[in-house]
Order: sequence, then C-alpha cells, then structure tokens
Amino acid sequence: MFEIKLQETRVYREAKEEGRQEGLKQALEEIREKGLQKGVQEGIQQGR
Repeated sequence: MFEIKLQETRVYREAKEEGRQEGLKQALEEIREKGLQKGVQEGIQQGR
C-alpha cells in the first residue's frame, strides 16, 4: 500500500541534521583546542 523509505521521513532528516550539527561542533572544538596548544607552544618558544 504505502511505501515510505527511511530517508524520506521527517524524523530521519531531523536526526541526520542533528548529527551533522554535532559533528561540526566537535570538529570546531578540536580545531580550537589544537590552535590553543600550538599558540602556547609558540609562546614558550618565543619566551626563550
């Protein structure tokens, strides 16, 4: 009768977007942390 694919459901699309947003958030946090560590190391080197 009705054939609805998982990818066509609202719940699936919302979950996919939420996962994408969470992945971006985690990536940005990792980049920020690495940048902070690099900045500290460069500051230590310049202080010597």
